[in-house]
Amino acid sequence: MFKQEPDSLLKYNGYKVRGRYKFGEQGLYLLDPLIYLEFIQKPGEIEFEEKLILAKNIKKSFLSFNLTLEQELEKEAEEIEVEFIINPSFGIGYQFSPRLSVGLEFWNHIEIVEGEMEHSAFFAGPTISLAGEKVWWTLSVLPQITKIHDEHSHLMMRSLVGIFF
Repeated sequence: MFKQEPDSLLKYNGYKVRGRYKFGEQGLYLLDPLIYLEFIQKPGEIEFEEKLILAKNIKKSFLSFNLTLEQELEKEAEEIEVEFIINPSFGIGYQFSPRLSVGLEFWNHIEIVEGEMEHSAFFAGPTISLAGEKVWWTLSVLPQITKIHDEHSHLMMRSLVGIFF
């Protein structure tokens, strides 16, 4: 992983190991389940992430619920701070063609530090996905809807690129 602060050079910032497991072929169950696990190591920090994804495709429409749990262990001076993050999200969309899908995404970010809720923010907005034969791209633009003890930006944008092997 690399990180770049404003007006500075791109720097190495750790590594990530990810894995996922799909429980059977699409349509085998009422909802298609998948689990995702991730380990991240950064200077002075270790993170674990677990995700349960439940999806359903109905003709050209699709629904998805993700429950993401994260644990972050960060060393500050001689103390280790433990932070828990809960990110439930829900998406609904429509596939206009094999190359174009459009949808709405709802995402909540909750941070718990030393047993106390430190921040919570709810975001919602449009998502577009374009797919080619070897590459896909997704863009989400999620303005913040509500906030409780929040320090997040008022707009969350996410761009993902995938390559088929």
